[in-house]
Amino acid sequence: MCVKSCVWCIVGPSSNRTPRKKEIERKQSLDIERWLKNKFREGCHQMQEAFEAKDPKNSGVVSSLTALISS
Repeated sequence: MCVKSCVWCIVGPSSNRTPRKKEIERKQSLDIERWLKNKFREGCHQMQEAFEAKDPKNSGVVSSLTALISS
């Protein structure tokens, strides 16, 4: 099973060379950036859902006390 950081994903299955250290590091860096972006997006969606749950009138405002109290 490929984890998208294997040799074949970096240089391609038809290549006879091994990937350079910089290529591997770049691939790993991109994987980390993608993971962080997805986690950030997930957190934003959770915050938006929590805010909307505490703002039933869709006024765009919740009291600071309401925002601090967890459900």
